[in-house]
Amino acid sequence: MTGSQRADRDRRRGVAAVLGLGLLTGLGITGTSAAWTDDAWAVAPASAASVDLRGSTDGGATWHAADVATAPLTVDAVTGLVPDTPVTRTVQLWNASTVPVDLTWTAPDEVGCVDVEVRPAATTLDAGPTAAAAGAVTTVDVTFSVPEGTDPAGCAGTAVGPVEIVFHGSPA
Repeated sequence: MTGSQRADRDRRRGVAAVLGLGLLTGLGITGTSAAWTDDAWAVAPASAASVDLRGSTDGGATWHAADVATAPLTVDAVTGLVPDTPVTRTVQLWNASTVPVDLTWTAPDEVGCVDVEVRPAATTLDAGPTAAAAGAVTTVDVTFSVPEGTDPAGCAGTAVGPVEIVFHGSPA
């Protein structure tokens, strides 16, 4: 074998060795990659909730949406107000939601010379999506009063109303 043939043979062996090494490296990477990309599955319960607040000013005979500014609960007008003689209107609230809710509300603090007070200030109600049942219903008092010390000539016999109250509920 001549020197040139030996050089060709050594070069072919070198090329074969490099190709073999490349093949082994590629298989190793593929095997490692496959180990990193195995499927994994997890299961967890999930559900959606809806918030639906309703109000009644007639003792619960009829219920109206009470949780949006475009459909506030309207408390009937109050007439003949005089100092030291407050008038209270009772409102029932029903959490017709699928989850318990924390309730707050927005109402004017005063209308003209008349103070408006809503009590209690906030509460939590159980879910009651199918019926206005105990735990899902509460009573709210809206009291109208002419403050002490108000000029009777300027405020006596005052009429107020109707007054709009917006109820806000967030999952408890």
